[in-house]
Amino acid sequence: MEINNTAKNDFTLVISEEKNRRFNRLRRWYDKYERYLIPGALLLGVATDALLFKSINLTLAFLILTGHLILSGTTMAFIQGYDAGRFARKVFRYVRLFSPLVLQYTFGALLSGFLIFYWFSGTFAASWPFIALIVILMVSNDIFKQYYLRLNVQIGVYFFIVFSYAVLILPFLLRRIEAWVFVLSGLLSLILIWGYLSALAKLVPTIRARRRFFAGLIGGIFILINILYFTNIIPPVPLSLREAGVYYSVTRLDGEYRIVAPDPSWWRKFLPGQVLPIRPGRPIYFYTAIFSPTRLNTDIIHHWQFYDEENNRWISQGRVSYAIVGGRDGGYRGFSFINQARPGRWRVSVETRRGQVIGRQTFRLKTVDEIPATEIIWR
Repeated sequence: MEINNTAKNDFTLVISEEKNRRFNRLRRWYDKYERYLIPGALLLGVATDALLFKSINLTLAFLILTGHLILSGTTMAFIQGYDAGRFARKVFRYVRLFSPLVLQYTFGALLSGFLIFYWFSGTFAASWPFIALIVILMVSNDIFKQYYLRLNVQIGVYFFIVFSYAVLILPFLLRRIEAWVFVLSGLLSLILIWGYLSALAKLVPTIRARRRFFAGLIGGIFILINILYFTNIIPPVPLSLREAGVYYSVTRLDGEYRIVAPDPSWWRKFLPGQVLPIRPGRPIYFYTAIFSPTRLNTDIIHHWQFYDEENNRWISQGRVSYAIVGGRDGGYRGFSFINQARPGRWRVSVETRRGQVIGRQTFRLKTVDEIPATEIIWR
């Protein structure tokens, strides 16, 4: 009986040593190619969003982002729990080995998803600081990957992601984009991160000793995002400008829009800065099509501005508003016009009631005796 037990123990030892050798080989392979695997996981997350968000509806896109958010939070908790010795089974060492790849992938997918939404929901001239912040987080996610393995950095980035996610999805769920929705998004993000840290502290008790640090970190990020929002730097997601242009005439007939457009020459579409030849005393029209999720109700404003060459500043020439109700794939359409527009440089900003810029079109009006060739466009 003792011989059989000894043989069994020897066999178990051999199996264990073989598993250790297998894991060590895998670890050496991972260490050798880590500098390619980490950025590769990030790029895979970016590519996934770029391909999927162009071919799926908004609801499914939000579900994918939700899945990434849950997976990234679970992965962070596992890494901290494993390093604290909470997962003793050897099989978990394989999960721990590849956990940084999962974290890079989910962070990359979330940040790139936000970049796609926020990029198309506002003009770069107005929203570039917030967009640049997302890009910096994406790039640093690769370059400073060792820092991203630190809990301090992970919690900071994760809270930024949770807040950005709440700002993105609550207008979709509540069908409103007013300031109170943003405030509610901030409160929801604070509740979620507090719940997450409380659960994480039960898994890793040493986190309780760093509560003040995390409170300061989260508070700083919370204040920064609020500053960006109330200075109208954060774009008005999930609205996006699908089409905009200045024309000679826009009329609505039987649910369609009849547009009289200037010079149909195809090559002019590729020239920067549109020039519209006009006759004195005639009105000009500005047409937009804005994407809005199903049943999202809000007002859109066309803010007409003329550039004062002498004082080097834009002068407001009027604001025209109209209501939209979302759900049309091609965008909710509307137009405004201005009478007796003078020649010179103009721009029309497409804004929300709070002044958040969805898009902007700049053009120049040039007085002529005869209007050149035109074409009729139906939208």
